[in-house]
Amino acid sequence: METAIRRVDCPSCSSVVRESLAWLAANPHYAKRFVKAVGERCRDSTIKSVAAEFSLGWHTVKEIDQEYMRDQMRKAGHPAPGKLGVDEISIEKGHHYRVVVSDLERRRAIWFGGGQEGS
Repeated sequence: METAIRRVDCPSCSSVVRESLAWLAANPHYAKRFVKAVGERCRDSTIKSVAAEFSLGWHTVKEIDQEYMRDQMRKAGHPAPGKLGVDEISIEKGHHYRVVVSDLERRRAIWFGGGQEGS
């Protein structure tokens, strides 16, 4: 689907700005719903498998997942941990891992990621 984004003159700053559309993600090539769908799948699967599922490149899925996580962090607020821990945990045999980011002072997980297939 293609959508025309209008350019308008801003009366307050006298510059030309693009119209903002609430349903577009930060990357204007994707809708927010699509970014959410890809990001949610990345929580349960590897980037490689999500890329195959959506017929996207690995780097594209990685960028979309990062955008999804930025949005999730914005919604959750800032936990402001003093000490962070990042680790990978094995979820099954065959080098399948999940990434865990933890607040070490409060002893709680902050985020779980899809992880990578090992080498």
